Amino acid sequence: MFCGCGIGDGATRSHWINDESVSRCSCGSQFSTFNRKHHCRRCGGIFCGVCTSERTRVLRCDEYKEARVCKSCFELAMLENQVDEHYSPFLRNGGFLQKQGVLRMRRVFVYLSPDNRYLHYRSADQPEDTADVKRINLAGVRHVHAVSARSFKLTSEKDSIFEADTRNNSKQWLDALTAVVKALKIPQPWNAYERNRYDTASVNSSSSNSLNSLNSLNSLNELQYRQQQQQQQ
Repeated sequence: MFCGCGIGDGATRSHWINDESVSRCSCGSQFSTFNRKHHCRRCGGIFCGVCTSERTRVLRCDEYKEARVCKSCFELAMLENQVDEHYSPFLRNGGFLQKQGVLRMRRVFVYLSPDNRYLHYRSADQPEDTADVKRINLAGVRHVHAVSARSFKLTSEKDSIFEADTRNNSKQWLDALTAVVKALKIPQPWNAYERNRYDTASVNSSSSNSLNSLNSLNSLNELQYRQQQQQQQ
């Protein structure tokens, strides 16, 4: 059946589900000539037009113009876009902060790694090429919150407290780090293992069982993500 995504019959992108794998949308509607299949540009799942009525750019999938996304991916894509366009550049440029040590605060230069996963810092007193650079794994950070008007804490196995020169600068760091940490915890719906499970189910099972497999994967990812957010609040 012709896919309504506009790239041709049966054409797929690397993470897109094959057109022939699904006969119903996750809402239960049967696909037909008048109820066409549409791929979510973020997760690659197949949905009806109603369930992909949201539009946004999906920068991490090289969609630079507004494109169809499913309802579950809409807010997630918006957050990822905001991180990539605004927060990551700010953090990668880096800046000087005070970091709390065992006995005193010390001035450090702090910056984000290119893959958004690590927050690096080095002593401001040492030359850049000889400084001992340390890092914080942001994937392990459970929460980022303000400690005072000019300081904030990254809560993990080993908490880290930083202080900025001004309230405004502290808020910039706090907002940016909060968004980056939140984005790192977003589940990716179609990793290799899940994609293989779904494709296998599509070939060996009826269309209704395939639909159940799709619903289970998307529901599990969404549930895990929502539970993580509730625990952090």
